[in-house]
Amino acid sequence: MATDLLESLQQQIVPAAGAATLSHGCLVFSLAPEELMPTVRRLKEELEGRPAEELPLIVTHGLFLRFFLFDSLLGNRLGPADAPLLWRARSLNCGLSLFVRGESWHPADPEIPGWTCMTWMARTWDPPPLP
Repeated sequence: MATDLLESLQQQIVPAAGAATLSHGCLVFSLAPEELMPTVRRLKEELEGRPAEELPLIVTHGLFLRFFLFDSLLGNRLGPADAPLLWRARSLNCGLSLFVRGESWHPADPEIPGWTCMTWMARTWDPPPLP
């Protein structure tokens, strides 16, 4: 993660989260439940403001990632009644998820607005699928 992005996240997110530390060059903090969605949305805004060619790696717990996914799918329609849905998106320890903005599968396809989940919890140790 670029130093300026790390500093920006520390200034914007940590005040809501409380104390934070740096561990192996990563910002580490805890969130109160009521700060989870605002933090997901602040992170998305920060990422949307970055140059498109940057590909930040964000390491997080599965619950935060589930909120990122469901906010990408449902946006402001996500509410307390949807909480049981969060557990239908299984998360793995050491899974890799890839989100992109403005994605299209083929040059002739229309651009998909917002965030698209390209992979969800892919295990890096699985063999590639057979053709």
